[in-house]
Amino acid sequence: MNCLLFLYGEKRTFETAYKFWNILDIPNLDIVIHTPNTTSDYLTSQEYKEVSVSDFNILGTPQVFLHDRNDFIHTDDHVLHFSYRFLSNYLKESKKYDYIFIGRLDSTFYIENWEKLLIENQNKLFTLGEAQGNTFIQDHAFFGSYEMIKKLVDNLPNREYLSNDPHGSMCRYIAENFNEKTWKSHSFHLRPNMIRYFEAYINKKGNLKNIDNDYTSFLYEEFLPKYDYKLDIEYKKTYRVDWVKDYVFKNNELEEMFSSFLSNLNENNYKKIEIRGCMDNNSNNYNKYATIDDGTCAY
Repeated sequence: MNCLLFLYGEKRTFETAYKFWNILDIPNLDIVIHTPNTTSDYLTSQEYKEVSVSDFNILGTPQVFLHDRNDFIHTDDHVLHFSYRFLSNYLKESKKYDYIFIGRLDSTFYIENWEKLLIENQNKLFTLGEAQGNTFIQDHAFFGSYEMIKKLVDNLPNREYLSNDPHGSMCRYIAENFNEKTWKSHSFHLRPNMIRYFEAYINKKGNLKNIDNDYTSFLYEEFLPKYDYKLDIEYKKTYRVDWVKDYVFKNNELEEMFSSFLSNLNENNYKKIEIRGCMDNNSNNYNKYATIDDGTCAY
């Protein structure tokens, strides 16, 4: 079996994110990286760090293609589509693979029992969310057979189709052209302020396994419902100008959150809790993890 892992986007938190890719042990896995030659910590940042091919040696001998961070503007409004078009051209010259995985350098990538999923769903495109009937889809990661992924990138709509509403346009494109299978969201962007949480987990639990119940419990019973929402706000305060910019954390709140996380991690104490927040998904501050509406919705 020959597989390809295609990685794109800015390097950012790669040094931690790659530890949460459980597909790196696949035999005969080729890795291709398409990334800017500079990286920043967050959107709109003007502070850049140089990126070199050797930054990715931890992955063995991947093929690394560096590009200028602004190259995408010549063909696309979004760097994601620029990299997908690169993959399309790459596959025209490369060998044929059995399966292809697409992910971002700064995102986690866990597929539970990946081989069984793929063998049983040869004619399906694995997505992070259902495109049919929706106007938003997390479109940073996909996987499937060679034929499915090649179809995805070879027929990617043009700039005009994608420009006004990139996520909604990808929803329509996928819904109209693919038999999709939702892949439970085990791939999400690892922000700089999340690094200490995930490094603490990997130091305690070790590398991810093909089927890793510890990791899924950590993710869905602990990290996402209890910490992700506030950490997301902290991260977005660096570049947002809406209500997020004015959000005020309680004194020492973020450090107390991390202390609570470490205590629960050391005790394997992943208990479901009541989470207060805005439960109206039409609001500006919707908290998808909230279990009790606290009347704080802002519009």
